[in-house]
Amino acid sequence: PIMGGGNAYIIYILDNKDTVTDLNSQLFLIIMQALVIGLLISLLLSFLLSKTMVGPIEKLTAAWNLRSFGELSDIPYNAIWDLSTQKSCAENIFQINYIQNNADLGSTWNYLFGPSKTGITSNKVGLMQNMTTKSVYDAFAKEDVRKNYLRETTVAGVTYYHTMKYGANGYGGNNWIVMRYADVALMLAEAYYWQGTEPTAKSFLNMVRKRAGLGDWSGTDLRQGIYDERRNEFIQEGLRWQD
Repeated sequence: PIMGGGNAYIIYILDNKDTVTDLNSQLFLIIMQALVIGLLISLLLSFLLSKTMVGPIEKLTAAWNLRSFGELSDIPYNAIWDLSTQKSCAENIFQINYIQNNADLGSTWNYLFGPSKTGITSNKVGLMQNMTTKSVYDAFAKEDVRKNYLRETTVAGVTYYHTMKYGANGYGGNNWIVMRYADVALMLAEAYYWQGTEPTAKSFLNMVRKRAGLGDWSGTDLRQGIYDERRNEFIQEGLRWQD
């Protein structure tokens, strides 16, 4: 009841079956119109996204075609990091040169990413930046060759893993690899994914996996698969957190 002027009123709305049926029809029509509009917007956005990817794919493909080797797996993973091969490694597109056993011109990475002890990766005390957690370490497949570049260290009873990518002792001469072709391959994989060309995206993803000693990707979430591969490929290179 509605109270007013000391009186109570009850308001009745005159309705019938035809009115309710008409209301239901109108609601159904509104819902269907909203679904159709949503579908059209989704299709339009997908179309625009695929067109947006054309430019990046063309430029990345041009960069990929400049490589001086055939398959990525032709270059052993250790050739990227070994001091005797790193500076001339065909995969490395751009690298900052450091000088071995030079306290001023040696690598900063081998102690920035090193454990909090001297003599393991550097004469300097490691600062333990970008330490890998055990959950990430365990996410690597047993046969993944990149897992061999992680070494266990313990801080306050907690297990972490530091990188040996910059593992030359002394004042390391290991270069900072700013850009390499595995990065181009995974950028192409992601660009083709967003374009909706998943078979090509998988082919570039599998190039990186093959070199790591892994089989073709077989998951259900391709985007996450590409992101996971970026993590495993570029872990502790100062790249992944910049994605």
